[in-house]
Amino acid sequence: MSLRDELNEQAASLRALEDEVKRTSGSHELERVQLAPHLARQMSRNSTHLSQRFIERIAETEQHWSKIGDLAAAGDPGAIDDAFTFLEVIPRFFRSGYIAERLVKRLVQAPDLVPYEDRVRVVTLGYARSAANREIGLIGNLVGKAWTPKLEESLLNAVAEAEASQKRAQVIKLGSILERARQWRLSAGHQERA
Repeated sequence: MSLRDELNEQAASLRALEDEVKRTSGSHELERVQLAPHLARQMSRNSTHLSQRFIERIAETEQHWSKIGDLAAAGDPGAIDDAFTFLEVIPRFFRSGYIAERLVKRLVQAPDLVPYEDRVRVVTLGYARSAANREIGLIGNLVGKAWTPKLEESLLNAVAEAEASQKRAQVIKLGSILERARQWRLSAGHQERA
């Protein structure tokens, strides 16, 4: 089974478990858990077994991807590939946005992302097409880190295609990503072309 298939299966499983928790214990349990910084330690005595199992699965998932992020930041090629795969799939389950956010932050810390410019492009276009807005600034940082003339041209072409298709939200997101990438490059000391 490929990592993409595993991610989709895991996301579906977590969403199903989340739905079951909502049905059996009410959404107030999830709201309380969502605010808790350490999920496993914040369980109350009244929590159901299902709620506890859901929280444990989410905590395990977050720990796994946190380790992948740490390895990616250290430059491990396998971890970088896994992190990009997660970001390309854009799995949606409880706290997946936070996992994606941390992975992007850790990828930006990786020693060299230029060899991954094609994957950065895929991730950027995926987030520009998705409903996710919170990661746009971080995706811009990722684009800035992997910046090459080829990547810039590819993303500018994507903006032009989105404009031609009258996909206004996509144009705005891509524009925001490119602007954030320029800001990141300037703050990192890279020279912009005139």
